Amino acid sequence: MNSQAGTNQETLAFFRALLQAEMEGGEAAVYQILDQRGGRLDPQLPQAAQTFLAMVSTAQPEMRDGIVKLIENLAISLRQYPRGRWQVNLTVAIGLYHLVLEARPRETVPDKYAQTLTNLGVAYQTQAELGEQPSVNLQKAVNCYREALKFFRPQLLPVECLKTARA
Repeated sequence: MNSQAGTNQETLAFFRALLQAEMEGGEAAVYQILDQRGGRLDPQLPQAAQTFLAMVSTAQPEMRDGIVKLIENLAISLRQYPRGRWQVNLTVAIGLYHLVLEARPRETVPDKYAQTLTNLGVAYQTQAELGEQPSVNLQKAVNCYREALKFFRPQLLPVECLKTARA
Protein backbone atom coordinates (compact mmCIF):
# COMPACT_ATOMS: atom_id res chain seq x y z
CA MET A 1 0.00 0.00 0.00
CA ASN A 2 1.31 3.45 -0.89
CA SER A 3 0.86 5.47 2.27
CA GLN A 4 1.30 8.80 0.48
CA ALA A 5 -2.18 8.77 -1.02
CA GLY A 6 -3.66 5.54 0.31
CA THR A 7 -3.60 3.85 -3.10
CA ASN A 8 -2.03 0.56 -4.00
CA GLN A 9 0.50 -0.16 -6.72
CA GLU A 10 -2.07 -1.95 -8.88
CA THR A 11 -4.28 1.15 -8.96
CA LEU A 12 -1.29 3.34 -9.71
CA ALA A 13 -0.27 1.03 -12.57
CA PHE A 14 -3.84 1.10 -13.89
CA PHE A 15 -3.83 4.90 -13.78
CA ARG A 16 -0.52 5.02 -15.63
CA ALA A 17 -1.87 2.65 -18.30
CA LEU A 18 -4.95 4.84 -18.77
CA LEU A 19 -2.82 7.98 -18.94
CA GLN A 20 -0.53 6.34 -21.50
CA ALA A 21 -3.56 5.25 -23.54
CA GLU A 22 -4.99 8.77 -23.42
CA MET A 23 -1.68 10.17 -24.61
CA GLU A 24 -1.21 7.67 -27.43
CA GLY A 25 -4.73 7.06 -28.70
CA GLY A 26 -7.22 9.26 -26.89
CA GLU A 27 -10.59 8.01 -25.75
CA ALA A 28 -10.60 5.03 -28.15
CA ALA A 29 -7.46 3.65 -26.50
CA VAL A 30 -8.82 4.36 -23.02
CA TYR A 31 -12.08 2.62 -23.89
CA GLN A 32 -10.15 -0.41 -25.14
CA ILE A 33 -8.41 -0.78 -21.78
CA LEU A 34 -11.68 -0.32 -19.90
CA ASP A 35 -13.46 -2.81 -22.17
CA GLN A 36 -10.73 -5.37 -21.45
CA ARG A 37 -11.57 -4.93 -17.77
CA GLY A 38 -15.28 -5.46 -18.40
CA GLY A 39 -15.96 -1.75 -18.07
CA ARG A 40 -14.80 -1.74 -14.45
CA LEU A 41 -13.22 1.49 -13.35
CA ASP A 42 -11.24 1.68 -10.12
CA PRO A 43 -12.86 4.29 -7.84
CA GLN A 44 -9.42 5.02 -6.34
CA LEU A 45 -8.09 6.52 -9.61
CA PRO A 46 -8.19 10.13 -8.36
CA GLN A 47 -5.95 9.13 -5.43
CA ALA A 48 -3.61 7.34 -7.83
CA ALA A 49 -3.53 10.47 -10.01
CA GLN A 50 -2.68 12.55 -6.94
CA THR A 51 0.14 10.14 -6.06
CA PHE A 52 1.41 10.27 -9.63
CA LEU A 53 1.38 14.09 -9.65
CA ALA A 54 3.31 14.11 -6.38
CA MET A 55 5.89 11.81 -7.98
CA VAL A 56 6.40 14.21 -10.91
CA SER A 57 6.23 17.39 -8.83
CA THR A 58 9.91 18.08 -9.45
CA ALA A 59 9.55 17.71 -13.22
CA GLN A 60 9.92 20.64 -15.56
CA PRO A 61 6.82 22.89 -15.43
CA GLU A 62 6.02 22.18 -19.09
CA MET A 63 6.08 18.43 -18.46
CA ARG A 64 3.91 18.75 -15.35
CA ASP A 65 1.47 20.99 -17.23
CA GLY A 66 1.31 18.36 -19.98
CA ILE A 67 0.51 15.66 -17.44
CA VAL A 68 -2.21 17.81 -15.88
CA LYS A 69 -3.71 18.34 -19.34
CA LEU A 70 -3.60 14.58 -19.97
CA ILE A 71 -5.37 13.97 -16.66
CA GLU A 72 -8.14 16.35 -17.68
CA ASN A 73 -8.43 14.67 -21.08
CA LEU A 74 -8.62 11.31 -19.30
CA ALA A 75 -11.40 12.68 -17.09
CA ILE A 76 -13.33 13.71 -20.20
CA SER A 77 -12.87 10.24 -21.71
CA LEU A 78 -14.02 8.57 -18.49
CA ARG A 79 -17.01 10.91 -18.18
CA GLN A 80 -18.09 9.97 -21.69
CA TYR A 81 -17.38 6.24 -21.42
CA PRO A 82 -20.61 4.59 -22.60
CA ARG A 83 -20.19 1.32 -20.74
CA GLY A 84 -19.53 0.28 -17.18
CA ARG A 85 -21.12 1.89 -14.14
CA TRP A 86 -21.90 5.51 -14.97
CA GLN A 87 -21.97 6.51 -11.28
CA VAL A 88 -18.40 5.33 -10.79
CA ASN A 89 -17.28 6.82 -14.12
CA LEU A 90 -18.68 10.24 -13.23
CA THR A 91 -17.40 10.14 -9.67
CA VAL A 92 -13.89 9.31 -10.87
CA ALA A 93 -14.05 12.03 -13.55
CA ILE A 94 -15.20 14.55 -10.94
CA GLY A 95 -12.32 13.57 -8.67
CA LEU A 96 -9.87 14.03 -11.53
CA TYR A 97 -11.33 17.44 -12.43
CA HIS A 98 -10.89 18.58 -8.82
CA LEU A 99 -7.29 17.40 -8.92
CA VAL A 100 -6.69 19.33 -12.14
CA LEU A 101 -8.18 22.47 -10.57
CA GLU A 102 -5.75 22.12 -7.65
CA ALA A 103 -2.81 21.60 -10.00
CA ARG A 104 -3.62 24.53 -12.30
CA PRO A 105 -3.24 27.90 -10.62
CA ARG A 106 -6.19 30.03 -11.61
CA GLU A 107 -4.04 33.15 -11.51
CA THR A 108 -1.56 31.92 -14.11
CA VAL A 109 -3.86 29.96 -16.44
CA PRO A 110 -7.35 31.43 -15.98
CA ASP A 111 -8.66 30.22 -19.34
CA LYS A 112 -7.66 26.60 -18.66
CA TYR A 113 -8.98 26.86 -15.12
CA ALA A 114 -12.33 28.07 -16.47
CA GLN A 115 -12.44 25.24 -19.01
CA THR A 116 -11.86 22.69 -16.26
CA LEU A 117 -14.64 24.28 -14.20
CA THR A 118 -16.93 23.97 -17.22
CA ASN A 119 -16.01 20.29 -17.64
CA LEU A 120 -16.66 19.73 -13.93
CA GLY A 121 -20.03 21.46 -14.31
CA VAL A 122 -20.92 19.14 -17.19
CA ALA A 123 -20.07 16.12 -15.03
CA TYR A 124 -22.28 17.35 -12.18
CA GLN A 125 -25.05 18.19 -14.64
CA THR A 126 -24.83 14.71 -16.14
CA GLN A 127 -25.09 13.16 -12.68
CA ALA A 128 -28.21 15.22 -12.02
CA GLU A 129 -29.75 14.29 -15.38
CA LEU A 130 -29.15 10.60 -14.62
CA GLY A 131 -31.01 10.91 -11.33
CA GLU A 132 -28.10 11.05 -8.90
CA GLN A 133 -29.09 13.67 -6.29
CA PRO A 134 -30.55 15.97 -8.96
CA SER A 135 -30.95 19.16 -6.92
CA VAL A 136 -27.55 18.87 -5.25
CA ASN A 137 -25.68 18.09 -8.46
CA LEU A 138 -27.51 20.75 -10.48
CA GLN A 139 -26.55 23.33 -7.87
CA LYS A 140 -22.92 22.17 -8.05
CA ALA A 141 -23.06 22.44 -11.86
CA VAL A 142 -24.49 25.95 -11.72
CA ASN A 143 -21.80 26.97 -9.21
CA CYS A 144 -19.09 25.63 -11.53
CA TYR A 145 -20.53 27.45 -14.54
CA ARG A 146 -20.83 30.71 -12.62
CA GLU A 147 -17.28 30.42 -11.34
CA ALA A 148 -16.02 29.65 -14.87
CA LEU A 149 -17.66 32.77 -16.23
CA LYS A 150 -15.50 34.85 -13.88
CA PHE A 151 -12.39 33.66 -15.70
CA PHE A 152 -13.44 33.58 -19.33
CA ARG A 153 -12.46 36.64 -21.26
CA PRO A 154 -15.17 37.06 -23.91
CA GLN A 155 -12.93 38.92 -26.35
CA LEU A 156 -10.50 35.99 -26.38
CA LEU A 157 -12.81 32.99 -25.96
CA PRO A 158 -16.29 33.87 -27.23
CA VAL A 159 -17.26 30.28 -28.08
CA GLU A 160 -16.31 28.95 -24.63
CA CYS A 161 -18.23 31.79 -22.94
CA LEU A 162 -21.32 31.04 -24.98
CA LYS A 163 -21.10 27.32 -24.18
CA THR A 164 -20.77 28.03 -20.46
CA ALA A 165 -23.50 30.65 -20.43
CA ARG A 166 -25.91 28.23 -22.14
CA ALA A 167 -25.12 25.28 -19.87
